[in-house]
Amino acid sequence: MTTLELFLGPLLQPVLDFFKRQDLDESRLKNVLLLLEPVLDDAEEKQFTNGRVKEWLHNFKAAVFEKEDLFAQIAAQNLLSQSWSAEVLNFVPSPFNASFEKEAASRLDEIIQMLDNMASQIPILGLTAGAPLSTASQRRLATSLVIESEVHGRKEEKDNIIQLLLSQENDQGGAMGGVAIVGMGGMGKTTLARLVYNDDRLKGRFDLKLWICVSNDFNCDRITKSALESVTRQPCNLHDSDTIQVELREKLEGKKFLLVLDDVWSEKIEDWDDLCRPFKTAAQGSRIIVTTRNEGVADIMGGFPKVRLHKLSKEDGWSLLSRYAFQNSSSTSADSQLVKIGQEIVEKCDGLPLAIKILGSPLRSKLERKDWEKVRDSHIWDLPGGKNDILPALSLSYCFLALRLKRCFAYCAMFPKGYEFEKDKSVLLWMAEGFLDSLNDNVAIEEAGDECFMELLSRSFFDKVDQSYMIHDLVHDLAKFVSGDFCAYLEQNKPFEALSKARTVRSFLALESPCGQDSERVIREILPELGPLRVLSLACCDIIELPTEIGDLKQLRYLDVSWSDIIVLPDSICTLCNLQTLSLEGCGGLQELPNAIGNLKQLRDLDVSSTKIKELPESICNLWNLQTLSLKYCRGLQELPNAIGNLKQLQDLDVSFTEIKELPESICILCNLQTLLLSQCKGIKKLPDDMWKLSSLCRLAIFGSNVEEMPKRLSMLEKLHSLDMFVVGKAGGLQLAELRGLQRLRGELEVHN
Repeated sequence: MTTLELFLGPLLQPVLDFFKRQDLDESRLKNVLLLLEPVLDDAEEKQFTNGRVKEWLHNFKAAVFEKEDLFAQIAAQNLLSQSWSAEVLNFVPSPFNASFEKEAASRLDEIIQMLDNMASQIPILGLTAGAPLSTASQRRLATSLVIESEVHGRKEEKDNIIQLLLSQENDQGGAMGGVAIVGMGGMGKTTLARLVYNDDRLKGRFDLKLWICVSNDFNCDRITKSALESVTRQPCNLHDSDTIQVELREKLEGKKFLLVLDDVWSEKIEDWDDLCRPFKTAAQGSRIIVTTRNEGVADIMGGFPKVRLHKLSKEDGWSLLSRYAFQNSSSTSADSQLVKIGQEIVEKCDGLPLAIKILGSPLRSKLERKDWEKVRDSHIWDLPGGKNDILPALSLSYCFLALRLKRCFAYCAMFPKGYEFEKDKSVLLWMAEGFLDSLNDNVAIEEAGDECFMELLSRSFFDKVDQSYMIHDLVHDLAKFVSGDFCAYLEQNKPFEALSKARTVRSFLALESPCGQDSERVIREILPELGPLRVLSLACCDIIELPTEIGDLKQLRYLDVSWSDIIVLPDSICTLCNLQTLSLEGCGGLQELPNAIGNLKQLRDLDVSSTKIKELPESICNLWNLQTLSLKYCRGLQELPNAIGNLKQLQDLDVSFTEIKELPESICILCNLQTLLLSQCKGIKKLPDDMWKLSSLCRLAIFGSNVEEMPKRLSMLEKLHSLDMFVVGKAGGLQLAELRGLQRLRGELEVHN
């Protein structure tokens, strides 16, 4: 996809209509973008060595964001004018008034002039068009575990650590012993710790295993809270430090644990003492693994034995690079010149596993010598050293990314270091920002986002940790560099000073620390002024309501107030004509949805699980674009709307742990439904007879329900690959022989009579 298609395609028709009404020439904008597009890859590469180019690229991104916001406003006005009821329009200004269009035309002219000026600077900056480094997607299979065969030169260190953990002498006379893995950034400390953490020799040795990323912000409350959540496997809503520590101490009492504290920086002994307090009630033989760049950290942590990681040898480095670069073929069969160039690239990586690994993936799709030579001879390798500089290999790997991947990756600078994030939520955030808009109607936006995420994962920009993902802190430094001033997270204690002065914020996420005492001010005073806001996450914040002014955020596409204290939603929320994601999960006081929720025509993901919702408004069946509806743990919900079959795009429906007694017959015409979860629905005794018509159904979960027999013609569900329970029917009902027709079925299946 070209730059022009990526930035103009999704809003093309409404914008063209606007151009016609204002008698504007759309070719001015297209032509200047066509001038800028060919040099963007060169600018992305040169920004690492030329400050003027970085500033030029920053200005280009600013102009593009401003244009996107303007076009989004035009599109929103278009939506309002076409499809909204008189009741809803009472909340919004009259669409397409003359003053708005005049102002929009003036703003567009300023944007084009800015882009024209940038185009005139191309020869001055020495930017050239040429073959980009970016490569097509060639994703490798990503797994949830570190594969030992993909780790090179660390077997001796791993065996040494395990021996220390199992040694009685390591107890040091107290309840806890441990080991510190020490090495510079990118050396593979975290990877090695994961190998140890998952090693078979440690299985069954500990009652609990905990992994916590500390990073350079040693916040004892956050770490303790994370440990408590790992132990209980539930969100912790406690805020008092002493209460959290007491709760954790009680959970750990008498238990033997293995705790990994990853990426520790603090050398303050009082930090270590405060952190260890609740762990001292644990059983003898508990162990702690610490990864750190600083030997002083290991010294203050009770004098733990140290395992120092050194740079990989040339042989191990080449073995690692070749595993990634020649994954589908043996390096021994590769062009000898290619091998020679690769070994020279390994030397430039200076024995750092992270640098070698992250360059190996994009080289896999480059089989010509000139491509490898371009990497070896890049001027980026000549960047001056320094502890705050980006590793050259990481900068080069970023240049290999396609434009869409660059935007998605840079957005991750929003997350603080050490933050664990989910794939599905990341995709929804990218979607809200417009990074995934596609001209291909055959590919769902969510599917395009999934491809982008997995591509970044396969190129080692992300690391998988259990069921979530993280970014290595050196890779995070890269994301911060390329995102510039467009992404930032606000510091605790003085969080909203900068935000109160900003008016072009597109994403606001309350991540690790709730809004606290300032939440009311943020909700009432600041957020309603952020017109271009596309993403708003107030998850876990201490708020009980949203103001009516929330409806003024017409560009809002993502709204997450999950696990907050909200008890009612304002009707104005139904005027958010661009809203794609609405998450209300865990809002325990919420009892109903607004009657006009069906006006959210762009809504694709609705999560009201773990609320007190007792019934759904009939208008919910007007959400033509809805793809995911989660109602699990809505224990007061007894029925679904009869017209639920109108949700033609619905793919995932989860009503687990509800009081629903039967499914409407219309559910059987949901031709796109892929997942239907009815687990623990005790009231359901019978499934609709026509369920065989769900031609896209892949997963059906009914375990824990009181289904008495399976629906007829079940074997016609040709795509069904997951079924957790089969009930053998009485006389005339389905028998086990029906399962023979389900050729794709796999996994565990319980059979009940």
